Amino acid sequence: MDPKTKDPYRVIGVFGYGGDDLARKTGVTPPPEIPGVPGLHKVVSSAYTDHFHIIAKQLSNEGRQVIVWNEQDFFEDFEKTHGATLDSQTVTYGNEWDLYSASMSETSARAKRAVEKLRSAELLAAMVSLKYPAFMKNRTAARDRAFNNLGLFWEHNWTADGPISRPHRAAWEEEVVSGIESYVNSIQGEAIVRLGGMIPHATNSNRFFVLNPLGWPRTDAADLAYTGSTNIHVRDLTTSQDVPHQIVMLSGARHLRILASDVPSAGYKVFEILPGKGDMPTGEAAKLDGDVFENDAVKLVLESDGAIRSFIDKRRGNTVGKVTVSGLNATGVYRSAISVESWADEPITNVVLRNVQVEFAGGGTAAQTQQPVKGPGVDARSLPAWGLFARHVQTLSFEDVRFSLTSDDFRPVVVADRVEQLSFDNFKYPRVSGVTDSVVSTKGGKVVIPQIHESR
Repeated sequence: MDPKTKDPYRVIGVFGYGGDDLARKTGVTPPPEIPGVPGLHKVVSSAYTDHFHIIAKQLSNEGRQVIVWNEQDFFEDFEKTHGATLDSQTVTYGNEWDLYSASMSETSARAKRAVEKLRSAELLAAMVSLKYPAFMKNRTAARDRAFNNLGLFWEHNWTADGPISRPHRAAWEEEVVSGIESYVNSIQGEAIVRLGGMIPHATNSNRFFVLNPLGWPRTDAADLAYTGSTNIHVRDLTTSQDVPHQIVMLSGARHLRILASDVPSAGYKVFEILPGKGDMPTGEAAKLDGDVFENDAVKLVLESDGAIRSFIDKRRGNTVGKVTVSGLNATGVYRSAISVESWADEPITNVVLRNVQVEFAGGGTAAQTQQPVKGPGVDARSLPAWGLFARHVQTLSFEDVRFSLTSDDFRPVVVADRVEQLSFDNFKYPRVSGVTDSVVSTKGGKVVIPQIHESR
């Protein structure tokens, strides 16, 4: 059904008849049946079908036209005819091929995790091999099997009907992944022990290393399974400085979490756990006040549904500078107006809309202009303007901008809240009877209007 006119579409597409069988699609003489042999099913022939164009001609009449198309032709024509009024949706369709593959999703995830783990395992093995050249010598066969398994996993046709049953094929996929995991875990596990043994030990402390397998220096949190005393401090042996740490519970087990700073690329850093309180502050990582998380580094404000309203990097700043939207051409915009918003303490500096044409569905009411505006969430919101809503912007400029409506809307075209300067140069929009203020600027903003037009 057309969402604009509410009339049913005057076209119907039917797809899929005949599968991959040429005889069913074209009416050519079907191939002979292929007899089965031990280990392989027989391939049956297909029933003869008249040419599709003959069927189409027979079924066409004064009120109905049957056309033989492929799927691409049909959807290209449908988009050309009805695309401007189509709803936007995210949907998923599938058949047994998708479902069988989905049943192996955890197996596929294990393969992906093993590949990620392989990066660290190979780096550890390379480091250890510098001291123990024979470290990988006895793993050649396991390595070759693992890489063969990586090449075999995953084939799209594993669900196709054939001499191998689906349970057998699924079991084989499990075996392939287990082989990959076994190889990765074995070299990583022994390499960790070997590298740990290469680190000099201290009599009054426990030492551990943090590995960085990436190609650039990294600063991040690192966790170590830990059951010892909480009256400790942790020191970076490279800098001889204490590092922030805390005790956390992960999957029911206690861990020591530290901030590992500037771990070199494809390298590691060594840290040691010392008794007693050090010189690093051990206060709260952050404070929660209502919907605001805040510490010395960041301020995070959340909506009630968990969506982020604002995020401020207090150390480096994260203000938005100049933003230019140019050449935008959109039709059928029906859920919300364009919005340019800062919900942080700092405003957006400069926004320019240039050479923009947007058609809105309209249908808004005057009551919507009185509703309070909440910060952006997951879904589209009701806004007090049908064309553009701006909040906390220093300078907002319209240059050669045209807004249009497919049905009347009784909200203002533009609402500017806390916009210091709002300027229009050749801005066109329709005037709706009963709307007295098409452009609304609140809280002391300056409006510059060199050229503005109202039209239908």
